[in-house]
Amino acid sequence: MRHVQIAVVAVFALLLSCGKVNEIIGRTKKAPAPPPPAAPAPVASTPPPTADASAAAAAYSTEGLKTIPDDCAKAMVLLTTVPRAKNDKYPWTFARQALLAHPQFKIGSALPPKTVNTITLQQNDFRAGKAKPSKALVAICNNGATCNKLAAMYKNVVRGSKPDLFCENVPNAIREPGSFVDFGIDPAKDLPGARDVTAQCARLAACTIAADHNTPGDPSAQCQKTPADFKTQCALQTTCAAVLDCMKK
Repeated sequence: MRHVQIAVVAVFALLLSCGKVNEIIGRTKKAPAPPPPAAPAPVASTPPPTADASAAAAAYSTEGLKTIPDDCAKAMVLLTTVPRAKNDKYPWTFARQALLAHPQFKIGSALPPKTVNTITLQQNDFRAGKAKPSKALVAICNNGATCNKLAAMYKNVVRGSKPDLFCENVPNAIREPGSFVDFGIDPAKDLPGARDVTAQCARLAACTIAADHNTPGDPSAQCQKTPADFKTQCALQTTCAAVLDCMKK
């Protein structure tokens, strides 16, 4: 019997030295599940530009314009003139809607503007020769390139307009000093009024041409001639993308 006990102890010691006992014991215990693999870190991505921004920022033709050097440090464009009003209040309807549809032009109040594509709008007394006094809408740009692009946009959107560009020298017909206009800073305030058909037509045209520079004819004039043929209430939408979508329905 003593020899049997010694043999059992010897076998147990051998198993322990080989790790077999731990293996046998471990079979009775459930091994912990391995941790799940870590989820890959999200990859940052830049959202694509909106339809409004990409369409409106496309270059317009400068055909028919007497452009100025792109590096002109004192650049100005005379957008339009209107007869003088007794209260000196002017809606500048077509310029307002053209700029609202082209947000790449940032409107500020610094003279001269400091950053790219920034303009400052002001109205000046205007008198050419013996003509009656009128009021001019003038844009001062941060450089000649910005004024060239602005004039090209205005000429193509406001069909029949004839913007004039100047570098360094302000013509005598534009009397200084000018005064700042009251639009362009808050886009929400530049939307057409619910009963302002002229502004509504101007906005429909500006958004249409911003999306397709090859739009034929003069959609603003056509709309004003027969407004019942156009969905003028679509002009109240806050973005050109929404305006165009409304017009398609």
